[in-house]
Amino acid sequence: MQLHRLINSKYPTIAIFDDIADEGDFEAIYAMQAKTNPRLRFLDGLEGSITISEIPASNQQVHSAIAPFIHTPVTPSRFSSGKYGVLYGASTVACGLSEVRHHIQKHLNKVEGIAFDNIQLREYVFVYNAPLEDVRPKEEFHLPDDYTHPQAFGARMWEQVRNMVNEGVTENDKLGVQYNSVRSQGDYCVGLFSPKYIEQMKQKRHYSMMYDPNTQSLSDAIQIKRVA
Repeated sequence: MQLHRLINSKYPTIAIFDDIADEGDFEAIYAMQAKTNPRLRFLDGLEGSITISEIPASNQQVHSAIAPFIHTPVTPSRFSSGKYGVLYGASTVACGLSEVRHHIQKHLNKVEGIAFDNIQLREYVFVYNAPLEDVRPKEEFHLPDDYTHPQAFGARMWEQVRNMVNEGVTENDKLGVQYNSVRSQGDYCVGLFSPKYIEQMKQKRHYSMMYDPNTQSLSDAIQIKRVA
């Protein structure tokens, strides 16, 4: 399935090794980077970490595929309390923008003294070719802002995925969930607990949204740039 991911584009990407490194080089490369970036977490057994074997080495945008797993989550999400990373994707770019817009607006509404903000988002399109746990029938997983049930489920699934990785992951293993979009009716989202089997992740369009503190709302997204 093809999926869309929107991330904050305030800072440019840095991926000087992605196009030249072989799979066998990754462990040494990331160990080197970790010396100056303590947020990189690749050690097996460390809480919330992934393993080198999960890195999709053939993916040109490998840094984007693994980013949610190697950086400590800033805030909890629908399927994580913040102790581990989850890569989220949406079935359409409109769905992804709706989901991200809700969470950014919720965060900015809590910032005291904010006068104005311009949010720029970078779109990634990627393919995921492995089965997912379908939780769309579970109504308790789709409450607008109560993540109690999906976070508990996500914690259990994270542990299950870690066990699968230790035993040897196959393409038949379910390493993520598929659920209904709460912000875009008729669309769906996925939450991946491992970057394994993420394919063809490419950077596409850029969007901009303006925050108005008077109305405490973000404007609709405007496309500002496209990457071929």
